[in-house]
Amino acid sequence: MGKSEKDDNLVKVTNCKLSIIIPVYNEEATLADIVIRVQAVELPCAKEIVLVDDASTDGTRAAIEQLTEKNIVKIYHEKNQGKGAALRTGFAHCTGSIIIIQDADLEYDPREYLKLLQPVLDGKADIVYGSRFVGAGVHRVVYFWHSFGNRVLTLFSNMFSDLNLTDMETCYKLFRTTVIEKINLEENRFGIEPEFTAKVAELARQEGLAIYEVGISYYGRTYEEGKKIGVKDAFRAAWCIWKYNTATSAKIIKYGIHGILIAFFQLFTLYCIITLGGLQTTTAQNIANAISIELALLAAFFFHSILTWSVQYHSLGHVVRGLIKFHAVTGVSVVIRLVSFFVLSLLGCNYLLNSFFGIIIAVLINYVGYDKLVFLDNEEIEPILEPLLRKIRIKKVVNEVLKVPQCSLLDVGCGFNYAFLSSIEPYIREGVGIDFKVPAMENGKIKTLQMTLDDNLDFKDNTFDIVTLLAVLEHLEKPVAICREIARVLKPGGRLLITVPSIRSQPLLEFFAFKVGLVSPKEIEDHKKYYDKRELEELFAQIDELEIVSHKYFQLGMNNFCIIEKK
Repeated sequence: MGKSEKDDNLVKVTNCKLSIIIPVYNEEATLADIVIRVQAVELPCAKEIVLVDDASTDGTRAAIEQLTEKNIVKIYHEKNQGKGAALRTGFAHCTGSIIIIQDADLEYDPREYLKLLQPVLDGKADIVYGSRFVGAGVHRVVYFWHSFGNRVLTLFSNMFSDLNLTDMETCYKLFRTTVIEKINLEENRFGIEPEFTAKVAELARQEGLAIYEVGISYYGRTYEEGKKIGVKDAFRAAWCIWKYNTATSAKIIKYGIHGILIAFFQLFTLYCIITLGGLQTTTAQNIANAISIELALLAAFFFHSILTWSVQYHSLGHVVRGLIKFHAVTGVSVVIRLVSFFVLSLLGCNYLLNSFFGIIIAVLINYVGYDKLVFLDNEEIEPILEPLLRKIRIKKVVNEVLKVPQCSLLDVGCGFNYAFLSSIEPYIREGVGIDFKVPAMENGKIKTLQMTLDDNLDFKDNTFDIVTLLAVLEHLEKPVAICREIARVLKPGGRLLITVPSIRSQPLLEFFAFKVGLVSPKEIEDHKKYYDKRELEELFAQIDELEIVSHKYFQLGMNNFCIIEKK
């Protein structure tokens, strides 16, 4: 393919770099050639080549070490892990704003980079696939069944991802770096191809990203020439399509098939319990039926959560919450099914048709309930103890606020939902909440401001009657500096009200967060320091204007409540 007129007149794009990731395993014969070809390509942006040697056993590593160009990043795996692992390593070392994947085996032509890059540079695409099955590019004739398998896997992937790609398994995938930063890839071998497609499809649905496809040439090689992908990789790819896709079409297909499998599982379990247990009485058989139903529900929970909705569990608490909601939704559907059967029976509906309607109703209710309530992303679920602990803190502080009617109050670190300010709004003249994660807002007596808690609070001297620091002090990098600023904005005689975890709470909070998920792991990870009475006295001894007038422990000594007054 010769250089086109367009290539001769390339206009350089500022602030643009293309990172070319080349995963390498035993490619000594072709490595130098592919690097020369990549370096020779003229592009409107800078190039960076990221070579990841996946513990090659031939002379590949020596060949990589001989490369001296400054734009080459060399990374070596000490243990062979697979293409997916090599790509993840490469992604972590990219510095370009755009990434493309390049195999080292000469099957794909780097001179086609511009064709893939152009839709992104034009602002049309965020992700571009190079398809071997469209366009008029050169194609070497090799294996029918290999090509057929690729098309079948692409069709299967499209059914589950709701995309209309022609070549899901292609090596050439080009995308903005921000795309890879938002997805978590897990596969170590060639399963990363369908996994990547499943996850970018979900990201595209969430954020409106544009996926394009362009035709490319393909110079396939034979197994004698070093081709590595085989039949077992095709089965793994099919499994990855089933596992990682979360489009509505994928969830419906998986929900239906998993439901059928679970129904057979329940019948098989019931048969085994009754037969092996030699249960003869009606009572015993009814108990066996109840046990088989519960076992089927547990199996359904894990099938649907892990495979249908792709939920990732990080704590026992998250699993327990999911199980409770799963049983609640299922219970509601059972009750509605029983009621509908009774009503339709009174209306003279045939019992078989009646039962069929009941099954359809239960299936629909369960699907909607699981999708909208049970299997939510775990980041959206507030740990179960968080609202309870918040209410206890608020109750402890509200009584002190009521002692200063119609006060002006500043809540430092008010949180996204400014729960404390909302609870005391009827009793104050005005309330201001500041936090780095809260949007600016004004509603009635309450105003919130987005502000980082650094050395300065952007308020005039002597502004507030009360300042609150509720479960915030433990997160501060510079607690003394912030408390000095609080002293400045407090009126003389004004009060600072603080709740902060005590030292003895640290092991319990870490257990609740990291072992059972009852409190937020992110919150606990961010704790800079735990306090007891002595640490608080030492802290405020450094601030002349402030004096501790009261200190109490609450929550069985796990929390401090401190009242500090401005002299």
